[in-house]
Amino acid sequence: ASSLPSTVVTNRADISTSTRDVNPANNTDTHDTIVETSDIRVTKDMPATVTAGEIFNVTITVENLGPALAPGVQLNDPLPQGARYISATPAPMTTGSSLSWILGDMAAGEQRTVTLQLRAEANLVDGSTLPNTAASPVHISDRDGTNNEGSDTSAIRVSADLRVEKYGTAGESGRSQIVCP
Repeated sequence: ASSLPSTVVTNRADISTSTRDVNPANNTDTHDTIVETSDIRVTKDMPATVTAGEIFNVTITVENLGPALAPGVQLNDPLPQGARYISATPAPMTTGSSLSWILGDMAAGEQRTVTLQLRAEANLVDGSTLPNTAASPVHISDRDGTNNEGSDTSAIRVSADLRVEKYGTAGESGRSQIVCP
């Protein structure tokens, strides 16, 4: 794939004859055709820190950098181990832990956004990470397949909300009640 926004295709036609040609200078013709291509870019934004057991939002942006139409754009997002799908706008097609969207044709300069709600599993370890990559498969009209993936990583934080209260009557020894909400 070329890094240029368009490609020039030269078409040449030649003719010859077994008889004498009085003007051989007109036996060749060329025509240049400019073929424009698209360039899909995918970016992904996740929170820097996610609390184990909590819901968090992810934004995926798909953009056609142009200059040509990008036909039949698709987006795939295999969820990372440790995250569960809650909802998305627009709604995806789901296969196991993989989400996918058919975004269709995208004009040059057009941008589409997918917003996800995921839940970090409660058993994740404090300080671990939750990496995630979304991708749009490279298609023939995409001149730069190196930007068709968007990745981001969230650090996992474990948080406990614990309250301890002790009740007792003055003068009573050895008797107490502990309440943990």
